[in-house]
Amino acid sequence: MDDVEFVQWYGPWSPLTVDQVVDLLQAFDRVWWIVGGQAIERFTGVPRPHEDLDVVVLRSDAGLLLSLLAEAGYHAWANSSGSLTPMLDKQELPSHAGQIWIRRHALAPWEVDFGVGDERDGAWVWRHDRNVAMAVADATWVDEHGVRFARPEIVLAHKARWRQQKDDEDFDAAWPMLDRHARGWLRDNVTRMYPDHPWLDRMA
Repeated sequence: MDDVEFVQWYGPWSPLTVDQVVDLLQAFDRVWWIVGGQAIERFTGVPRPHEDLDVVVLRSDAGLLLSLLAEAGYHAWANSSGSLTPMLDKQELPSHAGQIWIRRHALAPWEVDFGVGDERDGAWVWRHDRNVAMAVADATWVDEHGVRFARPEIVLAHKARWRQQKDDEDFDAAWPMLDRHARGWLRDNVTRMYPDHPWLDRMA
């Protein structure tokens, strides 16, 4: 589905900035972190346009997030593989939902895409390979302003599945800046999951 088709089916996006998300989540006293292209941009300092803003919360904290969003005047929708369900009257998030999209009302654009992170024994579990699990502190880093972001090698491993132009651009920007451990982790996981991936020549 291209961008035009997406808007025709789901409506437009007008994403909040990182600072606006920080303000929105001031009362959310649980861990959360920014993923996707915004996390790569914060790590590399290389700007590019972003059509959305992706934030992750743990599944055990999703109910608290829904309450906070309702109090802030947002309509929240559970997203399960593209099927959207309105979270009316602070309903419990369906177990199959992997995202929460928010907007002010039906005629307003979407503002934030909250990913719902799975957990096992207190650790974050990677949705693309449930054998990969780690403490949130190991999967993220915190910038000088106190905002938590996904580690770039984890973001790139996620992006390797899709390989859109923006994902290649993020790889080109981040790969030279990764340390030895991060490069090894990314190379090992891409090799295991996508053995014919074009990035592997660069990572050899």
